Amino acid sequence: MKLLKLTGLVISFSGLAASADAVNQITPSSVLATTSISAKLLQATQSSTQLTLLPSMMEARRGDDAYNRRINSRRYYSRRGMRNNRRESHGGFGSMPSTIDRQGNVIVVDLCRHQLGAYANGQLVRQCPVSGGASYCPDINKSCRSPVGNFRIHNKKQTHYSTRYPVERWKPRAIMPNSLFFNGGYAIHATTSYIRGIHESHGCIRTTYDCSNWLFHNFARIGTPVIVKPYCSSN
Repeated sequence: MKLLKLTGLVISFSGLAASADAVNQITPSSVLATTSISAKLLQATQSSTQLTLLPSMMEARRGDDAYNRRINSRRYYSRRGMRNNRRESHGGFGSMPSTIDRQGNVIVVDLCRHQLGAYANGQLVRQCPVSGGASYCPDINKSCRSPVGNFRIHNKKQTHYSTRYPVERWKPRAIMPNSLFFNGGYAIHATTSYIRGIHESHGCIRTTYDCSNWLFHNFARIGTPVIVKPYCSSN
């Protein structure tokens, strides 16, 4: 009986279908031979399996750290990034004047205060943190400072991708949501990063998603004046 159980295990493992007559003819020597063959088949199968693993069998799934790293390395713009952006602290930023001597809608960007003020007929109606161009950008080996002076919005694009950055052409183009172009390719637009009170863009004026969305849909029009005030000496 033990022999039959062992034989049945060997036959089942090796994938052979044995008839009743074949089972009756099984001898101890044939069992040992079959066991040896089965072990070799198992070893060969394991070796073959290791050589034929498909990439899809090892693909990272949603929720895995590897999957998240892969997605984050390719994605410059995401809803999650925008949600984080909305919660950023404005501590340490200067305050904009409550009034200015201007009529109509005017956007004032103060690079020293790291703030943007939206004025309607001289009254401050909204204030937002901003980040201007960095004093030095290592990827292009020169200054990226934002232009200062008096400008007007000449173009608006709700979804825009940079044609210049990143400089590595194989990387995805940088997303510039709610772009308000005021001087050539320079624009006020949303960022997925935190506004940290330092200037770190390639020259554009970055602000929060909520602020850029409000400016784009409710305040700025083609021709709206944009005043960009100079950097502080310490910037």
